[in-house]
Parts: sequence; structure tokens; C-alpha cells
Amino acid sequence: MRTAANGNRQFQFSRVGWRAANLRDSTGQIGLFLLIGTVCLAFWSRPAQTFSLENNTTVDPAAQGASPPTQLQTSAPDEKPNEPAEVKAQPASPASGNEPQPQGEPSPGTPSPSSSGTGLPHSDGHKAAEAPGSGASDLEPASFKGITPGKSTLAEVQARWGAPKEVASRNEDLVYLYSVDPFDHVEVVGRGEVVEAIVVRLSRFFPAQAVAEHLQLSVFEPVFVANERGEVLGQAFPERGVILAFRPASAPGQASFQTSEIILQPLSGEMFLLRAEANLWVDPERSLRDVETALSLMPDLARAYWLRARLLASAGDWKGAEEACQNALRLQPLEANYHLTFGEILQRQGRLEEARQALQRAETLAGDRAHIKARVPCILGELATRRSPADYAQALEYYVEAIRRAEPLVGSEFPAVRVAAKETLLDAYLGAADCIAFGKWRQKEIALPQWWERAENIATDLVSSEGRPADLQLHVYVRAVMASGALRGLVDPTPYAEKLLELAPQVVPQSSEVVGPKSSREIRRRREISQALYQAALTLQNTGKLEKAIEFAQAAGEYLEPVVTGGQGSDSSDQFLLGKIYFRVGAAFAVAKNNHEQATQWFDRALHQLTSELEEKLTPAERGTLGEMLVSMGVSYWETGNRDLGHQLTQRGVQLIEQAVQKGHLPRSALAAPYSNLGTMERQRGNQADAERYLRQAQQLKTTILR
Repeated sequence: MRTAANGNRQFQFSRVGWRAANLRDSTGQIGLFLLIGTVCLAFWSRPAQTFSLENNTTVDPAAQGASPPTQLQTSAPDEKPNEPAEVKAQPASPASGNEPQPQGEPSPGTPSPSSSGTGLPHSDGHKAAEAPGSGASDLEPASFKGITPGKSTLAEVQARWGAPKEVASRNEDLVYLYSVDPFDHVEVVGRGEVVEAIVVRLSRFFPAQAVAEHLQLSVFEPVFVANERGEVLGQAFPERGVILAFRPASAPGQASFQTSEIILQPLSGEMFLLRAEANLWVDPERSLRDVETALSLMPDLARAYWLRARLLASAGDWKGAEEACQNALRLQPLEANYHLTFGEILQRQGRLEEARQALQRAETLAGDRAHIKARVPCILGELATRRSPADYAQALEYYVEAIRRAEPLVGSEFPAVRVAAKETLLDAYLGAADCIAFGKWRQKEIALPQWWERAENIATDLVSSEGRPADLQLHVYVRAVMASGALRGLVDPTPYAEKLLELAPQVVPQSSEVVGPKSSREIRRRREISQALYQAALTLQNTGKLEKAIEFAQAAGEYLEPVVTGGQGSDSSDQFLLGKIYFRVGAAFAVAKNNHEQATQWFDRALHQLTSELEEKLTPAERGTLGEMLVSMGVSYWETGNRDLGHQLTQRGVQLIEQAVQKGHLPRSALAAPYSNLGTMERQRGNQADAERYLRQAQQLKTTILR
């Protein structure tokens, strides 16, 4: 709180001149947390239930008998020209609020939005509107009494409002104090000749939702503004450059939702970037739109390029991610986090030596930021598994080192550091489990469940305590199921697959309707779920647990089918996987239950996916797999009387398997059963010469196998 003297009287200014502070964010990166944009809140130094007026008199809001100001107006279509709006937010149209309910307790005298004669006046009776995006047409800074931060000058302020009551200077800024009816305390912050911010101090606390609705801001998505300890200081509306400053909450990490000041400032790329980071994991598409808006306002905002790189990487656009990260490094070449992300992007593209150098650079530049230094060996562990051949022993050493560095940080008072350490532990636990599953170790079946339990516990903590999405828990179960497949039945995937099925509807809706997923995030999640359930079905079918195998395979198809039929973001690999899933269900009915009628119903669905157009897009190895599937399906169609289709599928399957054998993707012994089946079919069709040829080849291969 700044105190400026003037004669025998003093007044207190909100601390101004703050633009942003570099604090550690929840990804273990150096983050941008706006300290209420260009101003730092006056209420920081005030007790939770009181605030100071210009004469230093402390007033309890609950004790104030006067009604709150009634002239806090918004721009309405039916306003008269001689009754200008006091605070103009100027959205496309007003809407009902969608703000969360307060988590902290309001003060006893806090007016309710519905209180007659005591709350802020309701906005005009317009109907709710759809929330706009953050396109250029939606961006318009708010104004107060004809003054717009970033556009109006200090001379215009004095021309409209007269001379200020007091003036104070701070570095490059001038702070004018006004009483603008009905507000006793209004600060105008000027930098040079231009108004940089306006701070309107309210006479008492008002619910944030009521204020937002009154200013027609509730149509926009707000974002919390917090300090490095996670204390919520206020709520920002980036499209209008408006911040509602809150009184301190009664508990750490919560928001009081009680507004003490309304702050207006020019539109800021940093504010959009803050919302982009808040949406990073829950709505990547919205996050990317905010990043692009931030860059349109501030083209040299290095952190925006870095966030763009992370978003593009999560979507699998490695080239775009690399370019974005290079732009961030061009603007801030000494930022350790950018080198860390650059190393991850490079190793995902197989550029292992370049990745190693970037990671070493990150560790050198990290200084005392222990959470970054903990992350480096975790990525080096993944790098070691990508070598040819993979070095699982060295990778495990890296993961253990990452765990050693991260564990002491999980109790940090700074949420950003604490969350970053937990995320590193999660990745290191899962990475270590993969090393054990795919490497040469003894007693895997004992060690692996312990690593997966540790990963599950830390993921649950991140979701329940740190507000991360349930995707993290889903990821643990997916990794456990996929790794268990390498153990050939030593570890039962059923517990993890069942947890996956239980959690999956919370992440993506399970639907058999033929509709396209709404986002690339949903596509990725559906793909991930279906791949894991298919792997569980394979493992269980190979160990004779057919009922569960069928259950998991059917669920896998239900999650993947909307991706393939929706036509949004689907590719040939999705179509091939869906065909394999349907085949696997049919094969279980045919082989285990000898129910060829039921099997062909599933094979019909499989063949609908396994088209000749798809075959052309498959790799030679995948064509060999397709050939084996066709031969197997041919038997069921033959047994149910559809002998022409059964013969056709077997013939085509044999051709594909022969090609795969010639190119070394399958052993020659893979042709023994197909030749035998085809020979039997040819004999029953009356083609004795072809039958004898195929049966003789089958016998020769069987003799070779026995030797």
C-alpha cells in the first residue's frame, strides 16, 4: 500500500506499476501469473473484513447502513443519450452468469444478488446469449465515465473529470485520485500521457457473480488470478480487460468471490495467456485459441510460443511444436523451461542427440529451480528407451534419479513447484514400470504392481488435491494394461482394465451413436481407451479367460466406433484397429465356444472395416496380420454355409500371408494352417489338383516345424 502526503491529509493508493511476475507454474515451468494486470490490489494489506478509505478511516462493511451505489451502469440498448453508462463492458449481448458458487464465506453484511434495494442493480432484462469466442470482433476494452485505458489520455481525464484530489508518482507512473459519484475512491494510473489503468474501489464487498452480470461480463469465460502460493486474488475477463479484485478467502487455495475493487486496463496478451494455461489440460482447443489471441496482442510474448509448442505437441503436431518452441527460444534463449520442452519435442521425433543436448542446456540454466532439474532425468529415461536397441537398464537409472530429486519437492508451499514434482513422479513411476515390463528382469510379476500402485496414488492425489483432470488416472490404467501385455499372462490386466472402464465415462461419453467426437482431445482419449481394452482382450484370450476378453473387446469397439464413423480426425490405423477388435470378439465365439453363427455376426462388422481400400494403406507387416484374420474368418463362414465367401477370404488371406513371409514379416510356418484350410476347401469344391497341392505344402511345413 502506497501512502502519499498532501498537506495535513493522507490517502492510500493501490500499489501500481505491476505488470506481471515470473513465478513457477504447475507444469514445473517458469510461469506467468498476472498480479492483477497492471495494478496490485490494495486489499492485500487490509484485514479480510475491512478496507481503508481515503481518510484512513477503517469501516466494517457489515456495519455500513448505506445502500451500495446504484449508478454503476452498463451500456444498454434502451439508454437515453443524456444518461451515459458509468462502466461499459460492451459485450455482444448480456447473459446469465455461469460463475462457480463461492467457496469462501461471505461477510455478514454481504448483499445478496437478489436483495431488494441493497445489492447492485440488475442488468436490463435481456435474454442470455451464447458465449462468444475470443476472436478479434469480441475484443473491446471496458471504459469508465468516458475514459478507456490504453486509449484515453490523462489530459482527457482532467477535461472530463476535473482536477484530481491528489496526485502521486511512482517510477514512470502517475496516480490520480478522484471521487467520481457515487464512488469515493477512484484511481487513474497513467504512464506517459496515456491512461494505463482505472481502479474503482467499492464501498463494500459485492458478490462477484452479481458484479459480472451487472457489467455484462458473465457471457465471457473468466480466469482466476493467483499468486505464487495459489491464493486467489481476483477474477479476470480478458476480452474486456476487467479484473474483479476479491477480498482474501478464509482458506488457502479458495476464492471468496467477494469483490472489493473493479480494475480496468488495456487488453493484455498476458491475461489471455493466463486463461490459456488454466485451460491447458481441460480444454486444449480453447487454450490454443487464447494463445493465438495473446500473440495477436503481444507478438513477442515468448511464453505464448512456448505454450503453443506444448499444445501442438500434445496433439501430435511435432513439427509445429518444434517451430513454436524455437520462437520462444529466439525471444528468451536463457529460459530453462523452453530448452526442456524443446528436448522433449526433439526426442519424440527421434532426434536423440539433439534432444540430449537441449536437456543438458535446460539443467545448466535451471539454477536453483529444483523441479526443472528433477524433470531432466525423467525425459532422459524416455530417451534411453527410444534408442535402438532400447536401453531399459539405463532408462531405469534415470527414472530412479528423477524420483530421488522430485520426492523432496512434493511438500512445497508453492503449488507450482509441488505439482511439477508430482507430475515428474507420475511419469517416472510409469516409466520405471515400463522398463521392468519390457526389460530383462526377474520377478516382474511382483515388482510391477507396486510401481503401478505408486503411480495410481500420485495420479489420484493430483486429481483430488491439485485440480488436475481425471485423464491422469486414466493414463495410469492404460499404461498398466499395455505393459501387462508384454508379460504374457504373468500379470492379470483385469483389475486395471476394470478401473479403466469405470473411469472412462468421466473422461469421454460412451455412446454407440454414429456421431463424430467433438474435439481432438476426445479422439485421442477414445483411441487410447480402445487400444488398452483391445490389449487386455488379447492377453485374456491367450490365457483362456474368454468371458472377460469378450467384454473388454466389445467395450473397446464401443469407444472407437464414433471416431471411425464420425470422420473427424480418424485415419486408417483407427479403421484397422476397429476391424481387429470386431474380429477378436468373433474369434472368441468361434474358437472358444464353437459358435460360428455368433462369430460371423462380428466378422460382418469386421469386414465392413477391413476393405480393399484400407488394405492398400497398410504396411506389409499389417497386411500379414490381415491375412491371418481373413483365413480365420473364412472358417466360420464356411461352417455356416456361406462357402463362397469362406473360400474367397481364405484365398486372399493366403496371398497376403505369402507376401508377408517373402518380406520377412512372418515365419514360413505361418502358412501351415492356411494351406491346410484352403486344401480342404478345394477338395470339397471338387478341385482335386489344387487341393493336393495345398495339402502337400501344409504337410511339408508341419514336418519342418516338428523337426
